[in-house]
Amino acid sequence: VSIVVLAITAAGLRKWQLARTGNKAFQAGITAFEDQNWQQAAVNLGKYLVVNPRDVHILHKYAQSLLNIRPLNRNNIQQAVTCYRNILRIDKSNTEAAQKLTTLYIQLNVPSEAELVAARYLQANHNPQMQMTLAISYAKQRKTEQAIKIFKNIIRENPELILAYELVGQLAEQYPQDCPFKAV
Repeated sequence: VSIVVLAITAAGLRKWQLARTGNKAFQAGITAFEDQNWQQAAVNLGKYLVVNPRDVHILHKYAQSLLNIRPLNRNNIQQAVTCYRNILRIDKSNTEAAQKLTTLYIQLNVPSEAELVAARYLQANHNPQMQMTLAISYAKQRKTEQAIKIFKNIIRENPELILAYELVGQLAEQYPQDCPFKAV
């Protein structure tokens, strides 16, 4: 009986200590984030996320902190990618995470990953910006027919999106043999 009581007490103390540490880290992380002290924000928000790994709002702040640390290093980029992927596991319709993750993949020259994220997101959501990101990922993989098809749909549904026209023009210049229309 005493072993059971001791085990329960130890578990309770551990939980209390984690919660206390998490709350301190949360406050310090938010303060550092607001002060744009990215290194401290990342350290403290990371500690908080150990205790609360499903806090989407803080996952966003943590990823942003990591990407704002200078000089930017590969480890921080990879941790930010992991944050955005975790957010999308928790909330498949999180537009901000999907957009930031696909943009990171395109900047890192991994358009096939951007394609996967964008395509998954677009299965459940309609978002012209994400459609554009999907088309860009196709274009970067030289899947010009698919990219042009998406751009045509975007232009038909959202003629006010000037960037779509510009990107189609760039595709026509780069791959004139694949484009059904000519660049001017």
